[in-house]
Amino acid sequence: MPAEIGMYSGCSQRSALMRSSCAMVDPFRVTFRLPALPFVALAPGALAGSALHSVALYPRPAPLRPRPNRSTISNMRGIPLEKAAARGRRLVVDLAKIGLPEVPLVGIHDQTRAAAGLTQHIHAGLMEICYLKRGERVYRVKGRDYLFRGNELFVTFPDEPHGSGRHAHGKGLLYWMQLRLPRRRQPFLCLAPRNAAPLVEALRALPRRCFTGDPKLAAIFEELLERCFERPAPLQRVAVAACLLRWLLTVIRCAREPVPRNITDDILAALRALSAEPERDFSVSELASASRLSTSRFKAKFKAQVGIPPREYLLRRKVEQAQRLLADPRRSVTEVAFAMGFSSSQYFATVFKRFTHRCPREVRGDAAPANR
Repeated sequence: MPAEIGMYSGCSQRSALMRSSCAMVDPFRVTFRLPALPFVALAPGALAGSALHSVALYPRPAPLRPRPNRSTISNMRGIPLEKAAARGRRLVVDLAKIGLPEVPLVGIHDQTRAAAGLTQHIHAGLMEICYLKRGERVYRVKGRDYLFRGNELFVTFPDEPHGSGRHAHGKGLLYWMQLRLPRRRQPFLCLAPRNAAPLVEALRALPRRCFTGDPKLAAIFEELLERCFERPAPLQRVAVAACLLRWLLTVIRCAREPVPRNITDDILAALRALSAEPERDFSVSELASASRLSTSRFKAKFKAQVGIPPREYLLRRKVEQAQRLLADPRRSVTEVAFAMGFSSSQYFATVFKRFTHRCPREVRGDAAPANR
């Protein structure tokens, strides 16, 4: 994701964030863009006294200290902004700064390559809700691996140890927030205790940990962040709380009324073709023909139903099959690469590391990856 240094140009008219801050930010700043929402890394003190000073950009999560369970709150420490822009695609906002301590952290993490797996950790007293807009990840809780893909949610409850297990921290675009739910009848997100109680109980009693979401969740989350970046005003706290309430009510609805991934016959035809010949390097147009759809329609429909683009799905399945083949010590890495349809062992190693954060030689003897 390119970064530009200097005066910001091409300010999006749709973004309240940019409208409210373009003229005020120090000209020597770093600007970069995540999908559908621009973000700005501010020089320290550039907007002192506004909600913007509560925002920090982070690189990939720093390794947790070697302790069995550790709260990640204390691990969220900023780094110099120039390094953040060069190395990271992570935005974290502390909503306590605008008067919402019930939501200490919300964030977006756009990870373009797999990273080292998350060490088992806890969020002390905090519930965490993650919405994966695109990509594929595996989280491990209570000895079980949960695979979730684009347009799915994953929930961990307060003080619950979780991590990636033996899996890499997969590439993808993640929206997440941490909630401190009141234990007794107390106000919550600008709601009086009487009105907040049903919401809090519904969150505590979510019937599922991993479930299909609603594409509207991304738009609501981005609106929430835009409200955070607006010029401080008497109603800013209420506006942010309203976005949070809409987001949480949508999460509750999705958990209570799960919508299973409905794979239609045309997309099933493509999936069967991929499964029958995992070693073949299908083009997207070939898969579209198997589905009897135009290429553009096929790509959009495949991503909506499967959660990731067809090309990424193809490469992920090739890497999974390659991991199984590499468990056989009689096969060389080059043999496995050609067996899975890669043009060279170098390209195979590049793709393999992109999705597993390891080189092919590092996984020899490992067990096959877990399935959903």
